[in-house]
Amino acid sequence: MDTLDERIKETQSIRDEASHAQGLLEADFARLARENLEETAALRQRNDALESQLRYAQSQISTLEQRVRDKRLDAGGLLAFLNAGSNEVRGNWPRFRKLLGQFQRGVAAPPSWKTWITVEAADKSFRMIPPYPGPAPPDSDEGDDDAEREEKSEDNPPSPDPKRDVPRGKKPRKSQSGSKRRASSQRSVEVEVQCRPTVHPESDVGPRSASEALTFTISDACALLPEFIAWEDLRPDVQWAMRTGLGYDEAVEIMLADAAQHALFHRD
Repeated sequence: MDTLDERIKETQSIRDEASHAQGLLEADFARLARENLEETAALRQRNDALESQLRYAQSQISTLEQRVRDKRLDAGGLLAFLNAGSNEVRGNWPRFRKLLGQFQRGVAAPPSWKTWITVEAADKSFRMIPPYPGPAPPDSDEGDDDAEREEKSEDNPPSPDPKRDVPRGKKPRKSQSGSKRRASSQRSVEVEVQCRPTVHPESDVGPRSASEALTFTISDACALLPEFIAWEDLRPDVQWAMRTGLGYDEAVEIMLADAAQHALFHRD
């Protein structure tokens, strides 16, 4: 009898332990299930945020790529723009297009190429424009100011460079008449243009006879000009010298020489 009671108690004890263990396991399972749900919700929220960021990044990349395509230099399109309306690209335009193509590809022009590019504003009465100063710094705030100054420089051309009218090997002398020009640095510089030779030897040679016609017409002289040099850009004395039969280089050299050249010109 005692043995049966002991077995019943032992069985009940085992059942109690099993029930307690089952309760603990169920509690752990419930806790893990809650944690899993919370972690799943957090991961889903994080995934949604990352997908939103990805879509925004893709949109930005697409926008930037479109900007790059829009800003890419189109050599043919640029030439079409430069030839639109009253504008015209003259001379060796294929070389100009090749240069634009080299720039578009990021490749330097071949060393053998020697190209001069001249821009003429035919609607302006003057031709005195300062040399190209180079591109402005990309972060400079003076871009708009520079553009405004360039517009004004077209309407109010600068004074000619005095060095261009000084004979070779000679230094400019101080002006006796007090003529001045204002330099870009706001310094006042006195300049005198030499109008006659330093030494004027006596000569029996007079000016060109009025009955002696000029060798070339203006059209004939224009045909002797190098490429990209316009007849309107030449000084009147160089124009006249070329009409007497001289080539461009020779006419310029003679007019820059420190010697009398009155024999080339008519008295009136």
